[in-house]
Amino acid sequence: MDEERVLIIGFDLCDDYSQISCLRRKNTVTNEEPESVCMTPDKTKYLLPTAVCVRENTKEWIIGEEAERCRDRRAGEYVDKLLSRFENSEKVTIYDTEITADVLIERFFRKVLGIIRQRYQNSSILQLVVTVPNCSPALEDALYEVFSRLGIEKDRVCIINHTLAFMYYVVSQPRDQWVNDVALFDYGPEGLHYYQLSFGRKTLPNTVVAEHIDLSDRITYDMYSGHMSERLTKGFETEANQALHKKLITSVFVAGRGFEGVWADGVLRSLCMGRRVFKGQNLYAKGACYAARAKVQGGLENYIFLPEDRITSDISLKAYADGKEQMIPLANVGENWQKAGRTLRILLDNTSELEFLVSDCIRRDSVQEIVRLDSPVKRENKTVRLEVTLRFEDRNMAIVKIKDTGFGDFYKTNYRVWEQILKL
Repeated sequence: MDEERVLIIGFDLCDDYSQISCLRRKNTVTNEEPESVCMTPDKTKYLLPTAVCVRENTKEWIIGEEAERCRDRRAGEYVDKLLSRFENSEKVTIYDTEITADVLIERFFRKVLGIIRQRYQNSSILQLVVTVPNCSPALEDALYEVFSRLGIEKDRVCIINHTLAFMYYVVSQPRDQWVNDVALFDYGPEGLHYYQLSFGRKTLPNTVVAEHIDLSDRITYDMYSGHMSERLTKGFETEANQALHKKLITSVFVAGRGFEGVWADGVLRSLCMGRRVFKGQNLYAKGACYAARAKVQGGLENYIFLPEDRITSDISLKAYADGKEQMIPLANVGENWQKAGRTLRILLDNTSELEFLVSDCIRRDSVQEIVRLDSPVKRENKTVRLEVTLRFEDRNMAIVKIKDTGFGDFYKTNYRVWEQILKL
């Protein structure tokens, strides 16, 4: 069956427009460029409106520009902004039938993927990576459920955010484009955002770390849509120069629909002094396609990708297990901070201290953190049972919570709780 699955797809899913890039399995050599996929006969149009429409006469579901044309003719029920509706679990009414947003986005994907398969002679999907602007655990799980209903399980689909797609795009380019740090300005409906990728190459695996600066309060999308070109140009020039000041940047990428037109061209030309500047709208779709290719054929095992939602440290607890002293992992580098952390049950053995080891993959150092249990529980040795939970408040703050759970029917819990922030 695997031999029939030859399509490797990167899908950039946004609230207004989506984009698709594709590779055939036989063309997955390292230097192969993903092909942008058009959903219309016009081969210059790669932006697919993230919308569906139900025709009035046939009740057929249609998508994209065809859905927009049907809306313009008032020949059907039209629904757009599918991603935000999906995130907010909205419901819409189409011809007196209430339909949930997960059904809408499932219909959208079913149509799109069906068209792609037909475009490539009924080829099946080997690997699909979907990238979204911001990927919360709840959104990720909900999208996996949608794809499961489409017959695509987690072994063939992966959900990532735009930052991670950008990372995959950069490391898949010629090495001279990322000798030093790489910058990205993203200007879309959420305003202007700046990202900077830094590369750690001295030891294996190499780290790729993203830093994010939110500039949306200074450069809003309304400034673009309102045609405030002079103010917008000057504002972007100020923010770009400040973000790049005294930084060793090899390449600067600009993405997002806000950069359409020529208003930023003069600023971009000035940024070219000593740097390479790239402008395009298919950055994330191609990055997702490169990520899908890496999952199929490997080649990027020597990299740890750390976008802004991934933790940069391993955290473990020193304990005896299976007759020997061990470091029991509580969190691992590269985990989403919103999902990272775990809970352990332990017994104290002649001690009132717990020892944690925090190993940072960027600094390449380890720090010992001691949690001292002030006013410890007074019981016989090995009858103090504790629950140890590690959680994250954000990417850079881990909190360990320790509470007494009692010891069966012999000792009831005294509800004592200790908490301490671990230095990351």
